[in-house]
This record gives sequence, C-alpha cells and structure tokens, in this order.
Amino acid sequence: MSADDREAELRRLASLETVVRALRAEVAELRARVESQSTGTVPGRSSEFRFPEPPLATPPIVPPMAPPRAPGPSAERPLAGATRRARPLDSGLDFEKLIGRYGTLAVAALAILLGVGAFLQWAISRELLGPEARVALGGVASLVIAGVGLRLRSRGSKRFGDVLLALALAVVHVVAWAAGPSLGIIPSAAALGIAAVASIALAALALREQHETLFAIGMGGALIAPFVTSDGGGDVAALLTYGWVVSTAAIAALRQPEWGLSRRLLGIFAAGYAGAATATLPSNAIDTLEVAPAIMLIGLAVSTILLAEREGRRALGRSYLALAAIFLGAAAVDVANEWSPLSYGIIGTLTLYALRRRAPNEPDEEGWGSAFDAVLVPLAFMAASLLPWIDQMYVEAARLAAVQVAAVWVAFGVVATFTSPRVQRGLHLALALAAVSFAILLAPDNNVRDVAALAAVAAAASVLLRDERRTILLLPLGIGLLASSMIAYGLLDDRPRYEYTPFLSIASLTALLATLGWLAASFVATRGVAKSETLAVGSAAEALEGPMRIAGPLVAFLWVREELVYAFSADIAVFLLISYYAILGVVLIGMGRSKSIAALRHVGLALALYAGLKAGAQASDIYAIGWRVGSYLIVGAFLLGVGYWYRARDTETGEQGA
Repeated sequence: MSADDREAELRRLASLETVVRALRAEVAELRARVESQSTGTVPGRSSEFRFPEPPLATPPIVPPMAPPRAPGPSAERPLAGATRRARPLDSGLDFEKLIGRYGTLAVAALAILLGVGAFLQWAISRELLGPEARVALGGVASLVIAGVGLRLRSRGSKRFGDVLLALALAVVHVVAWAAGPSLGIIPSAAALGIAAVASIALAALALREQHETLFAIGMGGALIAPFVTSDGGGDVAALLTYGWVVSTAAIAALRQPEWGLSRRLLGIFAAGYAGAATATLPSNAIDTLEVAPAIMLIGLAVSTILLAEREGRRALGRSYLALAAIFLGAAAVDVANEWSPLSYGIIGTLTLYALRRRAPNEPDEEGWGSAFDAVLVPLAFMAASLLPWIDQMYVEAARLAAVQVAAVWVAFGVVATFTSPRVQRGLHLALALAAVSFAILLAPDNNVRDVAALAAVAAAASVLLRDERRTILLLPLGIGLLASSMIAYGLLDDRPRYEYTPFLSIASLTALLATLGWLAASFVATRGVAKSETLAVGSAAEALEGPMRIAGPLVAFLWVREELVYAFSADIAVFLLISYYAILGVVLIGMGRSKSIAALRHVGLALALYAGLKAGAQASDIYAIGWRVGSYLIVGAFLLGVGYWYRARDTETGEQGA
C-alpha cells in the first residue's frame, strides 16, 4: 500500500470515529430527556457531552438525513410511543405488570367495599345510621367516585375514569331508589328526576368528549331510571311520555353517523318501554290506552324524521315503525272499536312514507332494506288493522269490512307508484298486488272469482318481475299461485269419487284458472326473470328462475292426473291414467327429438316406461275385459313407437341398433 493510500485510509477512520462520537452524544442526550420526563422537567442540552470539532483537514462525513415524517396523532410524544412499543419485548414483566396494575386494583376495590359494607351493617344493626344518613352516605360516595373519575380523565387515564363515572351513575340510581320507593324519604318522582339528571349530565359530558360508550351509558341510565325508581305502580301514559321525551332528546343529540351502538340501544329501549307498558295495562283500559305503546313508537319515528342526523335516520325510523306495527297488532286483539287500529295503521304508514321522502334512497336499491320499509312494514300495519275482524270471518259483513281495510293499502301502493321515483315503482306495485291478494282472500267466498283473480295477480306479478327486477315481487306472485292452487285442489278433492265427468265441473274450471296462472309465470321465466344488471347475483328471483320454468308444466300435468284419477269408474280411471302417461311420454320424447332437448326426452321415456309398469301392475285388476285389453294394447303400441324412434336414431348416427 502506498503512502497516499494509507493517508486516505486514516482520514476515513478519523471521520468514522467522529460520526460514532456524535451518535453516542445524541443517544446520551435522548436518554437524559426520557429520564427527565418522569420528573416533569425538561432540561436543556446536557453539558457533559459536546460534539468534538472535526479535524480541519478532513471534514466529517455526515450521513444522509431521513425525510421528515408527516405529523400524526403521536407526533407530539415520539419517545413515549417508542417506549410503549418496546414494552412488549420485556415479556418477563408482562404478568407482573398485569397483576400490579389491575389485580391489585380489583383486590383493593373489593377490600374497600367489604370494609364499608361491614361498617354499614354494624352501624345499622346498632341503629347508629338512620335512613337519611344512609342515603346521604350513598350520595357522598357517588360524588367522590365521580370526582375521582373526572380527575383521572383530566390526567390522561380516560378509560379508567370512564369506568368510575359509570360506577358513580350506578350508585346514583341505587341511592335514588333507596331515597324514593325503598325508604320513602323523597317522592318517587323526585328520585326519578335525580337519576335522570345524573344520567343526562353523563351523556352531555360524553357528547362534549365525543365518547360513544359514555353516551350510551348516560342515555341508557336515563331511560332505565323509571324502572329503577319505580314503586311498583305508575301511570302507563306517564311512562311512555317520559320514554318519548328522553329518546327524542337522544335522537336530537346523536349527530355522529358512526355511533351505531347508541342507535341500536335506542331501538332496544323503545321496545322495552312499549313491552313494559303493554304488560302493565289494566284489564279495563280504553282503546286509546291500549294502542298507546304504538302511538309512542310512531311519535319516535316522527322525531327521527324531524331531528335525526341524515346518516342512520332511515334505519332508526324503520325500526320504530316496525315495532309500532307489532304492538298495534298486539293491541288490536283487545280493542272495543274494530275501526280504531285502522286509523293508527294509516298514520303509521303515512309516517313511513314521510320517512322515505326525508331519507333518500339507499344506495343498494335491490337490498331488502328498501323492500322492508316499502312493502313489509306497510303490510304489517295492514295486518294489525285487520286483526279485529279475523275472528268474525264467518259473518259476511265482517268480511266486507276486512276487504275495505285491505283496499286502503291497495290505494297506498297505487298512489305511491305514481308519486315516487321510477326506480321505486316495483316496490309499490308489490305492495298493491300483495294487498289485492289479501283482499281477494278476505272477500265472501266465490271460488271461481277468487281463483281467477288470484291467478291474474300472479300473472301480473310475474310480468312485473321480468320488467321491474324486484325480488319482493315474488311475494304477491307466491301468494297468488299458492292460494289459487289450494282453493282449486280443495274443490277437486271434494268431488265424489267415480261420480264426476273430468274437465266439465266447476272444480275443473277453477283448477284450469289456477294452472293458467302457473303457466303464465313459467312463460315469463323462460323470457329471463332475473336477467338484469340491477338484480344482485344470487338473489331469490335468480335462484327461482329455473324452478319457475318447470313449475307451470308440472302443475298442468298434476291437474290432468287429478281429473283422471277418480273419473267415471275404477276400471275407466286406471285405463285413462295408463293411456295418459303413455301418450304424454311419447309426446315429450317427440318434442325432445325435434327440439334437441335431452331433458324432455328423458322425462318422456320415464313416463312411457312408468305407463308400461303401471299397466303390468294394475291392468290385471280391471274387471271389464275391454278396458283391460285396451290398457295393454295402447301401452304396447306406444312403447313400440318409442323403440322404433330410438332404433331409427341409432341408424341415422351410424350406430348398431339393439
């Protein structure tokens, strides 16, 4: 190595030593700052470490600086964050710290509670503490706990402080119950006011601090206060009014879209208030008091429309109205005036439409949320309004009244169809058709008319399902098809066996109409019920498209069989059935051959073979020799034709026939 190389190497070593000394000084300074944080002081630069002056001949090599980091939540305390991230590496102290931080706290709290309890028990047994003193001590304890919680929150321990504040609220409720219903020191209404004020104060603190858990605790405390401070009696109207006032205040205060827990709790407490009021109603309550829980829930829906934040308004209002329909139905059974539930059902439905107007459409227009509040909840209000008439369906006047009630919701669906945006038309048509189906079923019995009308509803629903692509249209479609089939096949089954002429009775006419409804639905399904970019993949309509295609032909097959199975006499019925299976089998094989549809050929072949087996098993029991021989011959002839077709097909394809 030359002298110049050695000199350059020495300069590099000197520069490296300079950088190392500088880094050691920086580390020492950082350590001094970390240690000074525990004492609350921020000293200046330590005088013990100084950056040495680099040699003049060789300037120091400064390593490249990292780009500055964007300020974040922990930018003000990087050292503390670094320390926290390093703690999990010290796994040997994790269990010790867990016990030291939380275990000792739990044991200490338990010990203190046991000590206080022992003292109070001793003092009460010796009559040293009267009722007033006990309540006063409880109030002082709640204030002390709340003060400690607020102090801890101000010093950074927010989570533990929140626990103490919630505990303080619980103590306030216990004290209010003791001072009011338990010991009678103050009126129960005053005890309720104390508990409610404490709960509202905690909720107000949570709003200021933007803390949802504390808000939920405060709101829940205010809503549960009447039950805590109740003396076992109480006024149902006052309870529901209190619940409406507190819930309305919470709805107005909830301006945070992400606070979903609080909104769910509002719905749960509303159901609790309505259930408690229903359970405590006197047996001789007037109609207005019977439906009071439903009125409160509709009122909460109105509060949601007027006061709630845009985000979450529709879901919360929908839950209130769904609960209102349920409790209206529960009350409708006991009302004296059958028309009373109708008025509240109309109000609830109009409130629902107002909610949909105020809350814009959900992005997922095919979601069940839209179908729920546009179709299912209005139908629930209709059902609640119909309940007073259900047990009087044997009276023609009651059935006519029920039809009038259902007609109201038909009108709702029709009007909404023409006054709502085009994208919602399928929803409102589904409501109108479903209400029409119920009106038909509730009308005085006229089987031909009813089946024809239900089949027409099913056909209309199937056409709309193709055009509107709304899965909810399966509801009126299913009601129309199933109800018409049940009526028609009930009439077919009621005919006396071997005493009717097939296809020439009123029952046959109704079955034909029902079958036409099924065939119309199958025809529409073959045109693609679910082929739309707006209909979600995997939806119910898409899943049912295949079964709907074969449902019509299957129902038609079963109807013809039902006509023949007990026609004329036992011998003729067996002959007709065997002939039916054989002829239909050959027809299906022919259609399958001409249209190259393997499934049709397979079904036809199965029917033809079944006809042969049936002839072999049952034709021998036919008493009349003509019908018996005819059964064998017709099956044999048709099966020979099927065999010829298959042999000809093999010959055409160049295969050796069997």
